[in-house]
Parts: sequence; structure tokens; C-alpha cells
Amino acid sequence: MERAQLRLQKISSHLCQSYEKQLISNPTSANITLQGLEVTDTKENYDTITLENLKKKIGTEIGASQWFPITQDRVDAFATVTVDPQWIHQKDAGEKGSPFGGPIVHGFLTLSLIPFLLGQVLPKLEGVRMGVNYGFNKIRFVSPVHVGKSVRIRVTLKAVEEISSGVQLVLAVTVDVEGSKKPSVVMEWLTRMYF
Repeated sequence: MERAQLRLQKISSHLCQSYEKQLISNPTSANITLQGLEVTDTKENYDTITLENLKKKIGTEIGASQWFPITQDRVDAFATVTVDPQWIHQKDAGEKGSPFGGPIVHGFLTLSLIPFLLGQVLPKLEGVRMGVNYGFNKIRFVSPVHVGKSVRIRVTLKAVEEISSGVQLVLAVTVDVEGSKKPSVVMEWLTRMYF
């Protein structure tokens, strides 16, 4: 535990020093912006479906999301928020000898986009008042996503299980990478819908 705390203190100290240097060289940067992180071109799925009709889709691919670009600005923001500034994610990773040839996206950043992208694919279940993430049966990071590439998800409904006051959906999710034959992430996600 002490080693982890020391590591976190070192990372926090490094981030603070980097931020202070940035402020000294450019005082106007104190106003942190979301420039480059805005999401403007999205298509949310507003279709609705009954539980009976959703169950008929078990074993089928429900659909695929739009492609979503992952920029260096988004990677940098994620690194700051999650305190994970590892050099393989930084824009000069290629110059530093990255085995990936350039900066790659954090696996957990890719994973964190999945709920947003699911909103483009999964129809709204009629009568649901609340949905929650329940967990994962399996997550595998199969191949890296290079910064600047776009990702999309493909979703297959594996099961609809009755639970108290709702249903649990078991979703097989694959994250495709633009221009790659190999997916980035394959996972089995459990989400619960309450009526």
C-alpha cells in the first residue's frame, strides 16, 4: 500500500509541476477548457422497443455505432483526470521509441466511451425508469488504438434475464478500430434496466 501511495504522490507532484510550468509560460492557460473534446456530430437512437420484442433479438447483432474519433486532446484530458500520464499515450511517444510507433489511447479511455456509443445502438426499452451498469463477465484489450483513429462498437444481445423489478441485459460488445482488421476491445457487459 505504501508503494502505491508513494507512486501516486510522485505522479501528482509531477502533474502539479507540469501545470505550474504551463501557467508560468502561459498565464491564460489557467482557464481550463474543453476545446477539442466537444461531441457535436452524434446520432442517438430514440427508437423504443418492448421487452417482448427485445427478447426476440437474443443472439443477434443489434447494430453498430457511428465512428468516433479519439484525438490527442481527449487522451491528454483522460490522462490528467485519471492520473495516468504514461509516456506511451503522449504525443511524443514515437520519438521516445514507443513499440507502437506513436501514441496510443488508454485502454480504459476506449472502454469509457462504450456507454456513450451504446446510446446510438440500443433502442430504449419501454417502461424503463433507470438503467445501471452491473459489471462485466469478461473484458479483453486485444489491440491498441492509435491516437487519431476512430472507433465504433458492435453490439450483440446475448441474454435478457429477469431480475427483481427489471431485467439484466448481457451484451457482447466489440470495439472496432478504423482501418484495422483486429478489434481493440471485446467484452461481455452486464447492464440492468429497472421498471
